[in-house]
Amino acid sequence: MASKKRFGAVKEELGEYLHTALRKLCDSTPTSLMWNVINIEVFNPAWDHYLTAAWVELGKIKKKSEIGGALKKAAETLRDFVGEGQLYIHQVMHCGFELFTDDDWESMGSFLE
Repeated sequence: MASKKRFGAVKEELGEYLHTALRKLCDSTPTSLMWNVINIEVFNPAWDHYLTAAWVELGKIKKKSEIGGALKKAAETLRDFVGEGQLYIHQVMHCGFELFTDDDWESMGSFLE
């Protein structure tokens, strides 16, 4: 059964869209850092955790203008997540996301529009 679409993406495509946006539409040091962090295989559990939280947050919003805020809120879940001994990995990702500006969040979510 296919996932319900949220702002042009199904859950299985969300990671690809956000990752691509970081590479093609974002141009700051923190977004470049996060694009590279996501490519490191050891970060996959943290990225998967973030994508699940982002999908939940995207389900709560009604307007495209709220996409960046939803993605930012999802990143906050990495701060306190401890799973499979991955605390430090989640913290690195959380710290990287904390450096994003509002423009970075909007750019990251722009493929979803």
